Amino acid sequence: MKFHGEADKNPELEEKGREEFRKLEGGDKENTELWEWMREESLKELKEVYKRLDVSFDYYNGEAFYNDKTGQIIDILDKKGILEDGKEGAKIVDLEKDDLRVALIQKADGATLYLTRDLAAIKYRTNYKPTKILYVVENAQGLHLAQAFKIAEMAGLKNDTELIHVKFGSMRFPEGRMSTRKGKVVFLWDVLEKAKEKALKIVEEKNPDLKNKEEVAETVGVGAVKYAILSHNRVTDISFTWEKILSLDGNSAPYLMYTYARAKSILRKAGELPKDFKVGTLEKEEETLLKKIYQFPEIIETAAREYMPSHIATYAYELAQDFNTFYNKVPVLGADKASKDFKLALVAATAQIIKNSMSLLSIDLPERM
Repeated sequence: MKFHGEADKNPELEEKGREEFRKLEGGDKENTELWEWMREESLKELKEVYKRLDVSFDYYNGEAFYNDKTGQIIDILDKKGILEDGKEGAKIVDLEKDDLRVALIQKADGATLYLTRDLAAIKYRTNYKPTKILYVVENAQGLHLAQAFKIAEMAGLKNDTELIHVKFGSMRFPEGRMSTRKGKVVFLWDVLEKAKEKALKIVEEKNPDLKNKEEVAETVGVGAVKYAILSHNRVTDISFTWEKILSLDGNSAPYLMYTYARAKSILRKAGELPKDFKVGTLEKEEETLLKKIYQFPEIIETAAREYMPSHIATYAYELAQDFNTFYNKVPVLGADKASKDFKLALVAATAQIIKNSMSLLSIDLPERM
């Protein structure tokens, strides 16, 4: 961010940056050592955030991993007859006939681009013969990935692999889009810290005697941030406001957490659950809840087919609403023996499905709140 700010004042810095990048691509020792140090330091910070979010990766293969593979891509495109000369000696692929503009493959100075390295990545990954490769990348990169997919098809790089762009919207301030170049960003670690701080105050108000308040606050805070994003339709932008992201009311992770904790409290008080039960005449609230429970497998299939986690979040929220209506209108622990076992089974099923739903969204649930 500091570099871009200085470059706006002194445009010559941009050319200096490009020159240093060319040296890095060419294997310059000093630049390579500096880049390796920066990469390791960056990964240390990122891994701390990933750990807190319960995210893990098998490999950290960034752009540089494909640097020595881009020459082969240029040779393949040339042999396929789809590589053309652009301005001042640059190399391009003309995709105008496919309404995808002209794709720049190599700059006039010999430097490669994101697109070149993405093509190298496609070739490398398809060696493992995957059925699909999902690119979870924001909407703004739609043209870039469409060009990469089309060129990979034309050059025979993707084999039988289906390349899919799973689009998502960007985070925006009320006054406009976030920009690292302009320094208009909110750091995720700060969001998580503020979410935990806010959650801790609520936990202390709701249950001041809770022994593991810090742990619960971390679970609630991190879960609230995850849910605020994953419950949103992924293809639309998210307006970033602290009030919205950290809201602990309504359609939020804490609402689902409280519902889950309420259900678990009922089950603890009931003791051992019945292994079988009889179903008599259903109350309206019981019928509504039962119908919602039966929808769970279908919702999962739809979410997977459309790569849309918000379907799961919406379903879990609606299930929680139906359960709370049931809880407020239908006695469970005080019900007669003939219907109590069935009601407890409904409570247990609801709790399990809420837990399963949140697990699919990588959101933990506290047993007590």
